[in-house]
Amino acid sequence: DGKAGPMLSLDIDLTADPGPEVVSSRWTSSQDGVIELYARNGSSAGAGGQAGYRLLDRVEAGPVVELSCATLLRQPEGGSSAVQSGMPVWGTLLVVAAEYDQRVGAMSKSRVTTAYAWDGRRLAEVWSATTCSEAVWNPAWDAPKETEAAGAGSADWMRLTSLSKVDFVASSQAGSRPSIVLRSSHKYESYNEDADVFTTIKSREVVQTYYWNDKWSAFILSEATVGQSGASGMEYPGAVSRFNIAAGTVLA
Repeated sequence: DGKAGPMLSLDIDLTADPGPEVVSSRWTSSQDGVIELYARNGSSAGAGGQAGYRLLDRVEAGPVVELSCATLLRQPEGGSSAVQSGMPVWGTLLVVAAEYDQRVGAMSKSRVTTAYAWDGRRLAEVWSATTCSEAVWNPAWDAPKETEAAGAGSADWMRLTSLSKVDFVASSQAGSRPSIVLRSSHKYESYNEDADVFTTIKSREVVQTYYWNDKWSAFILSEATVGQSGASGMEYPGAVSRFNIAAGTVLA
């Protein structure tokens, strides 16, 4: 739709190649974008050598607004690359934050944070969560047309917000599992037209810990099986398109 976003780059040591790689991101629309991982071909070039970049992987990542790195296992002394003999895939993570703006209809916006690891061939998504969201709507939209015409409830705006802090917890000793801790604050609010402010109806604090799981090659909360009636999922909160999940499917 022509809306431009930030073009970002980050030096990160993900692969077994000598020296760090470069990650870049760019928007392709207001709701889409890509991240690309490049190796530096000129990292070992001698004097007068031609420096360049070689594309290692490209991933659809949404409208990216932030790139960062999380180190969950320190490299051994003398190590110069993230993927070495005996180094787990989760040792170094690329952390990407994308912001989705759906301020039409229910007027929602959200930030989704995703962690990627290099599995030796590609960037693999190993964790993702909505870390900030806001949805504003009016219950009158669902009221019968006769009530809506009378103007009843037109000022009864509601707001649901969530704000999370993410902590990447390194493996403290050999054999222990790294984790990602998500501390979230949720609020359900009602608009006070006279005071022109939202007042809190309900609020809660939630702490969720995702542990690395070798079976899923990802950080997960737990496993669950979809019930007999099946389920549906969406790419991000407020997304119009959804997909069906069959009954009996095991999810993490």
